[in-house]
Amino acid sequence: MDLCLTNTRFRGMFWAQFFGALNDNVFKNALVILVLYKGWTIGDLEPEKFAVIAGAIFITPFLLFSAWGGQLADGMDKAKLVKFLKSSELAISLVAVTGLLTHMAPLLLLALFGFASQSAFFGPVKYGILPQLLEPDELLGGNALVETGTSLAILMGTMLGGVLASHDARSVAAATLMIAIAGRMFATAVPSAPAPGNPRRKSWFKANWQALSLTWQTVPMLLTVLGISWFWLFGSTCLTLIPLYSRNVLHGNEHVTTLLLAAFSVGIGVGSQACEKLSNGRMELGWVPIGSIGMTVFALDFSLLRFPPAVERTALDLFQSPQTVRMLLDLTGIAISGGLFIVPLYTFIQKRSADSTRSRLLAGNSLWNSAFIILSTVIIFACISHGIDLPEIFFGLALANILTALLAYRKLPEFTLRLFVVLVCKICYSLRVYGRERVPEEGACVIVANHVTLVDWLFLASGTDRPVRFVMYHAYYNLPMAHYIFRDGGAIPIGSGKSHPEILKQAFESIHEALQNEEMVIIFPEGKLTTDGQVDDFKRGVERILKRDPVPVLPMALKGLWGTRWSRAEGRRFHWRPPIDMVVGHTIPPEEATADKLREVVLELLDTPSERYA
Repeated sequence: MDLCLTNTRFRGMFWAQFFGALNDNVFKNALVILVLYKGWTIGDLEPEKFAVIAGAIFITPFLLFSAWGGQLADGMDKAKLVKFLKSSELAISLVAVTGLLTHMAPLLLLALFGFASQSAFFGPVKYGILPQLLEPDELLGGNALVETGTSLAILMGTMLGGVLASHDARSVAAATLMIAIAGRMFATAVPSAPAPGNPRRKSWFKANWQALSLTWQTVPMLLTVLGISWFWLFGSTCLTLIPLYSRNVLHGNEHVTTLLLAAFSVGIGVGSQACEKLSNGRMELGWVPIGSIGMTVFALDFSLLRFPPAVERTALDLFQSPQTVRMLLDLTGIAISGGLFIVPLYTFIQKRSADSTRSRLLAGNSLWNSAFIILSTVIIFACISHGIDLPEIFFGLALANILTALLAYRKLPEFTLRLFVVLVCKICYSLRVYGRERVPEEGACVIVANHVTLVDWLFLASGTDRPVRFVMYHAYYNLPMAHYIFRDGGAIPIGSGKSHPEILKQAFESIHEALQNEEMVIIFPEGKLTTDGQVDDFKRGVERILKRDPVPVLPMALKGLWGTRWSRAEGRRFHWRPPIDMVVGHTIPPEEATADKLREVVLELLDTPSERYA
C-alpha cells in the first residue's frame, strides 16, 4: 500500500473511493441481514427473493447512468466531479438514516438505489482519473491498489454491516452517515484533473450508444470488456448466493454469512496485490488465463461440498466440521483467482485507450458489466424459482466459465501466448529486464537480438506488455503440439531462400502486414543459433524489411543463456531458474539501422554491465 500512503496525487482519490465502497456495502449488507435474520419485511417479498432483488436494484443505476458519468468525466475536471458526487452521497445517507430509523421500506429502497446511482457516476471517474494522477509505470500498481481497497471496503462493509444490523438499525444509521462524511473530507484532497477534451453533451440514448460503440472499435478491446463483464457476472453470482448458501445449505446465522463474505472479499484483495507483485509493476496478460483456471477449479470443488443437516450453526459450530476449511479455501481461491483475472484487464483498457475518450470507454465497460450482472440476477431468480439447488448453480457457473474461457482465448490468442511466457519465465528462469521503459508503447517496431537458445523469443516477448510477432524457423514452427501455440501466438515461419523460397517470400509478406498494422516484430538477424556463444554476422534481411517498411529498430541483448538446456553449448544441462539478463537498448532510426550497425549495438549491450541500464 506504499503508493497509496505516500503519493499525494493518489491518496485522496484512493480513500474517497474506499469510503464510497465501504458505505455501499455497510448499508446493502445490513439491509439484507435485517430482512433475512431480523424479520424486517419489504412489501410481500420472501426473504430469499429480496436478497436477489436487492442486487438487481443496486445494479440497475449502473446500466442507466454509467454513460452519463463517462460523458461528464471526459468533459469536466474530474476532481470537481468527485467532490460533487461525494456530497451527493452525504445527502443519500440522510435518506438512508431516515429509512432505518422509521423502518420505511420505500425510503430504504430509494437509498439503496441512490447509493448505486452515485457509484454508477463515480465508476468511470475512478478509473478514468488514474492515468492523470499516476505515471505509466505506476498504473498497474494503482489499479491493484484500487481493487485491493475496494475488496477491503467490501470486506469491512460486509462485516460491519452484519455486526451493526445484529445490534440495531440505529447503529447502521450512524455508521452510514459518518462514513459518508469521511469520504467527502478525503475528496477535498483529490488534485485537479482537467478534461483532455470538451465533448458535446448528448442525450441519454446517444450517450449510451457512444459509450458502447467505443468498446467495440477493436476486437481485443471488445473481448477485454466482455472478459471484465463475465468476471462481474461470475462474482456477483457468488456474492448473491453466499448469504443464501449460508442460510439454506449451512443453516448458519448472520455471523456465518459475514464469515463467508469476508473470506471472499479477502481473496479479491490478495489476488489483486499478488497480480501487481508477480507482474513487477507492469501489465501482464498472462495472469488472466491463470486466474480463469483458478476460478473454475475452486468453484467446481465448492459445488461438490456437502454438510450434514443442522438446526442452526454459529461460526464456532461451523469449524467443528472438517469441510469448513476446504470451503473457506475454495471461496478465497475463487476470489484470489478473480483478482489475478481482473487487474490486467482494467489496466489493458486504460493503456490502450485515448485520453479524450477513456472515461466514456470505461462507462461503456460499466454498461456491459451492468447488463451481465442483471443477467446474473435473472439466472439466479429463475434457478431459485425452479427449485435448483445452490451447489448445482455453482457447478453450472464453473462449467460456463470453462466454455467462456475457451471461446475468449480462441478469439484473443495474445492471452494464451502470454500465459506460456509467464509460466516459462517465472517458473524455469530468473529473468531480469533492464531498460524496459525504452520499449515504445505504440507504433510499429522491429526488435533485433542475439540468438542463443530455442526459447529466446520468450524472454524478448516478456520485455514488453504489447503483443509481439516473432519470426522463427519453419521446422520449429511446425513441431507437434507446439505448432498450435506458435500459430495462435502470431509467429511467422521463415525458411532458407535456397531450399524454401516460398516460405521466405511469405515470411516477408507477413512481416510487412504486421508492421503496417503497427505491431512489434521480433527477428534474429543471425539467422541461426550461435554455436560458440559469440554473436555471428547479421544477415541483410533486416535491411530488406526496413527498406519496405522504414520503422524504428529496438536492439536487445540476452545474457546468461549460453550453456543452458536449449543452447548448443557442449556439456549443456538443465539449470533450475538460471539468472538471465535482458538489456533493452535505445531505438535506432530506420535510415541508420544497417545490419553491421545493429550488430555493433547488440555487442555493446552485451559488453556493458546490465546495471548501467537500470
